[in-house]
Order: sequence, then structure tokens, then C-alpha cells
Amino acid sequence: MFKGHNVRIVLKLGGHVLWSEQGIRADVVEGYCTVVRELVNEGHRVALVVGGGSIARMFVKYGRELGLSEGQCDVLGIECARLNALLVAQLMSDISYPEVPRSLDETLKALATSRVVVIGGLQPGQSTTAVACVIADTWPCDVLIIATDVDGIYTDDPKKNPRANKLRSVRASELLKMFLHQVKYCAGTYTLFDYVSLSILARARFRAYVINGLDPRNVVRVLRGEDIGTEILCGE
Repeated sequence: MFKGHNVRIVLKLGGHVLWSEQGIRADVVEGYCTVVRELVNEGHRVALVVGGGSIARMFVKYGRELGLSEGQCDVLGIECARLNALLVAQLMSDISYPEVPRSLDETLKALATSRVVVIGGLQPGQSTTAVACVIADTWPCDVLIIATDVDGIYTDDPKKNPRANKLRSVRASELLKMFLHQVKYCAGTYTLFDYVSLSILARARFRAYVINGLDPRNVVRVLRGEDIGTEILCGE
């Protein structure tokens, strides 16, 4: 599907993909490092945005119990995501940018070096999916791949509703309508999208997919045009 070199790819790795309740999924982390190396060797540009996962949820939980505000808990979650990003960056130190950017401006300057840039959270009140969408829209990228712990986008939460149906494709504007009444971002919570991410996708010009990220090879499969996950039809 994406032929030639220099395809700009933003890959959003959900923290729940990298971390289980028992600890880090080392094989999954290593698998993504291998996939990113392959993409770089093929001449593509890659930015990774990494979520906080269960470690962020744990810190936020304890922060709340100790009386921290939602804003303070959000900062804890951001730093956990940044720590995950630093781990991934160091595992690819020969091809990655040496620092984890703390702002969009730092991210864009890092991307200008043509190194693989690994980002965590950027600011309170914004999910790492929103961060990925902002970077994808501003860079700009050719394709955004959101790797999560389910097979795509469903009509309802498939973990809670076994009758939920997976969507092969869906317009971003329809997603915005579907999720608007239930999107509420709080530190340490996990939803696939928030208002910022959906608003950007609704106007974006890049292609976007949601895939099962527990198998890192799915990134390669979706770039080859295989029918997996859910395609988000961006733009109006």
C-alpha cells in the first residue's frame, strides 16, 4: 500500500500493549524494536508515541490516595509514559534520538534529524493518543497506526460487551459523534480516544488505523495493505 521510501509513520504504542498487570512484556517491546529497525532500513521515517500503561495507573492510584489533585496525578502519568519511551529509545540507541522530547516544538526539532523519535506524554489533560494525533497532524505524517490491546474499533467496549461488533472502517466524524457523550479524560484512565484526538482525526489528511498491538508484526501487515484492524477515514 505504502510504496517507495520516506513514508512518514507515527506509531502509537498503548502502554497496555507494553505492560501487563504482571509486568513488562519484554518480547513485545523487543518485537517493536525489530519492526522499527526494519522500517528504518527500508527508508521510512518513524515517530513512536508510548503510553503509560499499568505502571502509570498504579502511580496515579497511589497519588489520588495520598491526596494529589487530578493535575498532579496527570503529571505522574506523563512521567511514567516518558519512562516507557526512554526505555524503548535506549533499546534502539543506534537509530533513535537520544532524548525524549517534552514539547511539540522539541519533537519537531528531533524529527528534523531523521532519527527515530520516541515520545511519551507532553502536557496534562491530554492522552498519549492525542499526542500521537497532534504529532501526526503537525509533522505531518503519511500514516498513523494506533496499536492497542484489542483487534480494532468496536461498537462498544469488547472487554465488557461480548456482542460488540468490530468495524472494518469508520469515519472519524462518526467516531466523534459516537464517543462524544462518553469521552471523559481523567488521569490514569484508559479510553481509546479523547476529544482532542477525535477532533484532529476528523480534519486530518493522513491515513489512520487501529490494530492489535500485541503482535508487533501487525504494523508491517497493515502497511502492506492487509485487511486487519480498523481503518479510520480521516477528514470531512
